[in-house]
Amino acid sequence: MFGGERGETYEFFTQKCTSFAMALKRQVSLWCTVHRTATQNGRCKSISSSSGFAVPEEQVFKILKSDKAGMSLNPSPEVEQKNADLTKQLEDKFGVKVKQPLQFIMNHSDVNIVYTSRAFQPGVEYLDDSYVFIGPSITKRVQANDFPLEKIHDQKVLYISMGATLLGLEDFFRTCIEAFRDFEGKVVLSVGKTTDISKLGSFPENFIVRNYVPQLEVLQHTDLFITHGGMNSTSEALYYEVPLIVIPQTSDQPLVANRLEELHAGYRIDPHEVSVEKLQEAVQTVLSNPAYRENAKKVSKSFKEAGGVEKALKAIDARVK
Repeated sequence: MFGGERGETYEFFTQKCTSFAMALKRQVSLWCTVHRTATQNGRCKSISSSSGFAVPEEQVFKILKSDKAGMSLNPSPEVEQKNADLTKQLEDKFGVKVKQPLQFIMNHSDVNIVYTSRAFQPGVEYLDDSYVFIGPSITKRVQANDFPLEKIHDQKVLYISMGATLLGLEDFFRTCIEAFRDFEGKVVLSVGKTTDISKLGSFPENFIVRNYVPQLEVLQHTDLFITHGGMNSTSEALYYEVPLIVIPQTSDQPLVANRLEELHAGYRIDPHEVSVEKLQEAVQTVLSNPAYRENAKKVSKSFKEAGGVEKALKAIDARVK
């Protein structure tokens, strides 16, 4: 919740758009909802901004208890500690008090700004007009790299990335190398900054392996994206009309994977199912069925027509007049 006159509201929201985009790029594995108070004429208004799916309070436990949710009401000590650390960071940075971790997915204020489209939002029938869907924030990263983009031009491209924060994925990367050594095209494998590439062994000639990959540029040449299903990576892929194979690991990723399956824009593999054969089967299924690409295009169109920051500002302006 934030305070001030209308001009200050615009400035605050513009800054927060940038802030949330940066948070998404860092793959923060906790759904971020930041509250401030907007007051005019003595009346208090609340505004919620969600970088993930919107989930009204009355739906939270129903979703979490669902067999398809893939999420646990009893997280491990490691997950609880990670949530506690992230919660403290948010409290310190934004000056808010978090009552409980589930507060991050209980989005309901006078205005609820959601960084996706109505078409991609699951359970949109449960949401009222206070939820304003503006589409994802797709911003170019400014980071020097030596990635050879010319090598993936006019090629069938399989792009694999499990985000920047997940650790201990060396066995998964080796499985991918074995599964796609005979892939007819280029395989781009982003292993993250903490992975020692030299310990992964030798790579087939059709592989391009890097600690960092310019994702937005690569996605524009990609036929299929294998990922963990973070909201940021998923939104970027769909924006560029790329179907996905999602191997959800934590947080809201199971919900994202389920939504992609519902829309037939993606294929879900649970982590315990990963094998050379399963990966090959999934890639063959998606690439041989044009419906996956067509449905990704439909979601992309909904993102581009969602309205963006201007729509959000109009919704806020209408509430604080």
